[in-house]
Parts: sequence; C-alpha cells; structure tokens
Amino acid sequence: MNTKKLTPEDFLFMQDEVVRFNKMMGNSLDCTGAAKEALINTYRKLSLEEVVGEGELLDSVAKGDKVGVLDGYVDCVFTIFYYALLEGEGLREGDLWLLEECESVHGEICLQWLEEDLHVDNPAIDSHTHLIASILAEQDNYDFVGAFNEVMKSNMSKYAIKSDIHIPTELGLILSKGRYEELSYDEIESEGGEGGAYIAFKASKDAQNGVEFKTPKLIKCSTFVEPELEKFIK
Repeated sequence: MNTKKLTPEDFLFMQDEVVRFNKMMGNSLDCTGAAKEALINTYRKLSLEEVVGEGELLDSVAKGDKVGVLDGYVDCVFTIFYYALLEGEGLREGDLWLLEECESVHGEICLQWLEEDLHVDNPAIDSHTHLIASILAEQDNYDFVGAFNEVMKSNMSKYAIKSDIHIPTELGLILSKGRYEELSYDEIESEGGEGGAYIAFKASKDAQNGVEFKTPKLIKCSTFVEPELEKFIK
C-alpha cells in the first residue's frame, strides 16, 4: 500500500493522463467557439453528476461507503480536472499552492463547497481547488494515485477492439440496460497508429439521471472491466 504524501507531481501526472484519455475520445483542449462551449457545458454536467448523483461521491460519503467514496473522488478527477483545463485553469509545473493552501482545509467543508460550485456554475477553478483540497484531506485514508491508475485502466477498457465485437449487438445491449439513449459510435485508431482500431460507444442522453449532453458521452460496453478499488483503502 502506498503511504507517501501526495505531491504536485502526482496531481500533474493525473492531469496528463486525463488529457491523454480525452485525446483518445476526440476531445481537444484547442477547440474554439461553440464546440468549446459545448464541451465545457458537458464537463460541468458530468462533474455535477459525479458529485451529487445517486451512488456517486456525496451519496457514498453519506452512506459511509469507502469504495464508493474512493471511486467518486477518482471519477471527479477525470471530469473536474478536464473541466478546469477547458477553462484554462489547469495545473502547471511548480503549482505548490495546492499543498500550501489546501492541506489545512477540512475535507467535508470542501465537499459542500464543491457541490455549490457546480450547482451555481462558478468558475471551474473553484471546484478544481475544492476537489484537490478534499483529496489532500483524505490522503491518509486512500491511495489515490494507485486508485487513479486502476480506474484509468478500467476506463480504457471502455474502448472495444473493433475485430472483437459486433457493433449492432453492442448497441442493443447498451439500450437494453435502460440508462443511455441516443447512441452513436466512433472508430478510433489505436495509440501510435498500430494494432487496428477501437470502437467508442457514446450517448447524448442519460435517461436515468435526466441529463442531455451536447457533446456525446463515452459509455461502457461489454469489454468494460470494473476497477478493483478495495486494495487502495488504507
């Protein structure tokens, strides 16, 4: 079990991986105009869902579900970090403020602020700062870097190898679960341009939570492997 304290480099590593994952999804930090506004809006909604949705971060905190709490924090890293980057407020080399100013703030207070940030559409930097402060307050209880790597591996399994699946069957399976509607899919070349292609299944509507995405959201298909997070609880 990893017991070292989190460093700015740890957060920068997670941010870089979030960018890598989004590049594979076709999301670009360099987009402009209406496309950028749509992506910002999508990531704010995704961030709010990860914080207040049923079974997500705050719900898991209230239930005392440690696995759910850890999963919620890591999912928020994926959504809120990219939300902040889209608004030009990502981490930079030498950003020691996150250790110097955030470590002393009580995690539960930051979680309350985090919900408020996303409900009232505050600048992304507010939710970004409060998420980092909450993680730092909980670092003695969880191995966040280990859990992040586990979830990253799981997230990559959402991409199906084209030669291993039957696309109409996959679309039918996703619809049959009743959560996502207005489905689509993209074909993506593997990293480095070798090894064939992946299929990314996406949805424009989350019927379960009543959310519509202007930019379709990547969703799970049959190749998805759940992360095993229990081993990252200290």
